[in-house]
Amino acid sequence: MHVGLVLPGFVVTEGFTQAPLVASARTRWLLSTTDKVAEAIVDAGPGGRAERYVPRPYGLVPVVRLVAPGVWRRAARMLGH
Repeated sequence: MHVGLVLPGFVVTEGFTQAPLVASARTRWLLSTTDKVAEAIVDAGPGGRAERYVPRPYGLVPVVRLVAPGVWRRAARMLGH
């Protein structure tokens, strides 16, 4: 049995244009497309990867949390979480 997990972030669709994020060059990198999410679903399908982040840079978050928890806590405090 294979379980694949796809973890999408903000996805631009007709219903959710993500206009505030699209408007800023600082946040535009956070966005993904439905095509990229579909590709990730195929990658995580039977025999595929166990976990896929969309967009891919989101995959750095769990690595930083594991490898440098102090850095993660400081960054989370700065972001107000």
